[in-house]
Amino acid sequence: MGLVVPAADYYYPEVIKGAREAAAEWGVRIVLGISQYDPEQEQAQVRHMLSEGIDGLLITPCERVGDGEGFLPGDLAPPGAPGVPYVLVERQPGDDVADAEQVVSDHAYGARIAVRHLAEAGRSRIGLILRDDSPHRGLVREGFVGGLAGVGLPDDFVLPLPSPSQGRAGERERVLEEFTEAVVSGRIDAALVHNDHDAIVVLQRLRARGVRVPDDVALVAYDDEVAGLADVPLSAVAPPKRAVGVAAVELIARRLAEPGRARHRVTLLPELRVRESSG
Repeated sequence: MGLVVPAADYYYPEVIKGAREAAAEWGVRIVLGISQYDPEQEQAQVRHMLSEGIDGLLITPCERVGDGEGFLPGDLAPPGAPGVPYVLVERQPGDDVADAEQVVSDHAYGARIAVRHLAEAGRSRIGLILRDDSPHRGLVREGFVGGLAGVGLPDDFVLPLPSPSQGRAGERERVLEEFTEAVVSGRIDAALVHNDHDAIVVLQRLRARGVRVPDDVALVAYDDEVAGLADVPLSAVAPPKRAVGVAAVELIARRLAEPGRARHRVTLLPELRVRESSG
């Protein structure tokens, strides 16, 4: 089986680990490709794997799949060649990709449980900082807005945040300063910060301004890669990354063993790990 993911240094190491463990149990070999969020590199690696005769493909596309966007592995098969079964990992295809199988974390659910936790802790002015380059940003925002509606709170503080690599340092600084001022002024008393790296940056900026966490503001990170290592250990939503890798291998292995099997789209639930920053 081929496994193509965007990165091997954040989020996906646990997915890879789960896939390797499941592959060992099924007696299959995993060939790994890292696209580095480069669509051309991604397609080149898929073409190479197809030319080498892989039996199945697990792939996390760099770009959204479906509705005329992105590509599907079948698009790269030689003319007349049989399609190779594939599973989308942590990506939800558009509705026009009817036959695509997938294994995903329910990121909307993850945001909802974070909001519910903060509301139950007595916080009533909850904000969201959302990485605007994340493929999961729409689902996290959906869950955040839905979670606030469920507890009767407004959703009027959502800040899209550029990543450090997007070349928009001025905009990033403006967003971080706007958030800090909102906390200092008392406009918000809690926040969900997507992702871990930005949550740690936010924590450091707040403490430099004399803001106490969690006394003055409670924080919950999203991803739980390094959240627990912050100087105030951060509560975090933890997608079931290892379980996603396991389920993806199992799904495609069963597809290969039983080609006529019904198509599956598997959704796994994140968990909230409560630590000092919101406890």
